[in-house]
Formats: sequence, C-alpha cells, structure tokens
Amino acid sequence: MLYSATFWEYFHINVIGVKQRRLIEKEFLLAKKLQTMGVITTLVAHEFNSVLGIIDGKIQLLMQENKDKETLVEELRLIRNIIKDGAEIVHHMNKFTKIRKDRCCYVTIDLLDIIKKTLDLTIPKWKDRAKREGITYSMNLDDVKHTSGIKGNPLEVREVLINIINNAIDAMPEGGTLSFSTWEEGENVILSISDTGLGMDEETQSNIFDPFFTTKEEGTGLGMSIVLGIVKRHGGKIEVQSQKGKGSTFILSFPASKEFPK
Repeated sequence: MLYSATFWEYFHINVIGVKQRRLIEKEFLLAKKLQTMGVITTLVAHEFNSVLGIIDGKIQLLMQENKDKETLVEELRLIRNIIKDGAEIVHHMNKFTKIRKDRCCYVTIDLLDIIKKTLDLTIPKWKDRAKREGITYSMNLDDVKHTSGIKGNPLEVREVLINIINNAIDAMPEGGTLSFSTWEEGENVILSISDTGLGMDEETQSNIFDPFFTTKEEGTGLGMSIVLGIVKRHGGKIEVQSQKGKGSTFILSFPASKEFPK
C-alpha cells in the first residue's frame, strides 16, 4: 500500500503537473501573441487614422472653396464617405485584439436561447450547401440543458458561435453532425460544440487562435482570433480538442450569472 500511494503521488505531482504547466504555458503564449498584435495594431491604427484625418481635412477645405461646383463637390463627398469606411475598418482592426472587460452594456444571456437563434441565422449556409451537394447536416441539441445565464453582449456571443459553426460546416465537406452540450462546473457555465469533420493536427490546434493563421485558401485568419478576444472579454476560456479524421470539439467556459435571463 505504501508503494501504491507513493506511485500515485508521483503520478499526480509529475504527470498531471506537466500537463497543467503545458496548458498554462500555452495560454500564456496566446495571451502574449494577442498582446503583441494589439500593440502593433494600435500603432498602425493610430498612424492610419492620422493620415485619414489629414486627407479628410483637406477634402473639407476643397469642398468649401469649390461649393459652387456641384460635380466636384459630389465627387469629394464620395471620397469622404470612402474615408469614413476606412476609419471603420481601422476600428475593426482593433476589435480582435481588445481584451478590455467593458461590462457596462452586458445583459444576462440564456445559452439555450442564443444557440437556437444562432442556428437559425446560420441555416442558409449549411442548408443551401447540403441541397446543392446532396449531403446531410444534422444539428444535435439533445444535451443542451437549461443552465444559469452568463453575463455578456448577445451580439458578440452570437459572433463567437457563428464563427465556430461556420468553421465546423467547412470541416464537414461530406456532411456530418454538429452537437451542442451545456452544463455547469462550479461557478462556470460550459458550452461544448463538437463536429464529426476532418479534425486538426497538433500544429493547427496550436495555431488556430493566432491572428492571420488560416488553413483556408480564401480565409483571413481573423475569425478565431476574434472569437478568442470576445471570450476573454467576457471573462471566459476556450480550448479545442481534435484529432485528424475524428472531428473537433470547442469547449467554452463563462462565469455564471446570478441573475435570470430576461
């Protein structure tokens, strides 16, 4: 018995300890990458905004000096609108690296409700593909139970789910099943989203949340970076479990809210 106890003590301290350290190191590296991208993006956005501001100021001056020339003023107004679009793009550049926990507009969200609403929004993508290619997609919500709500921005949480669902559909080119599960662990609400798709190798899993990393020919590599940023802003965590050829599972954890969803 003494030998057995010593062995299991060794196992827990060394083997489980190594796994925990690796998980912590992985989360630390992801945080550092996002922090670095945040600094770079902020600097680029600042300089770009300065340039746009100068151009906009010059255009406004030209519009005043040529207000009797309707055609020219209209063209200048069009350019100003394009500049505003550019400023909006800069705003979105900052979005995926922003970790600030701004909870002033958060409400209590019912995960079951938001999962159903998100699936309704994504139906056109997978239903049209299924019909066009003669394949079948199944959405399994049998394990989605009523849990405590979570505090958050419904639009952002929906954006997280849309990104994961769309990636899952892309990972099942021959059809498959997308399964959702919810439960509670301590003071956290857990959401698991699993697909029966192509799965990922270890390298892809390690880089999936990195900005600009993508395995898609037409992908930007920002989708999962935005997902990570949103989850962290909500005080949550996200991890991926996958095997090549055996599908993928995303596990999201959010602090439970003591308030009931409205």
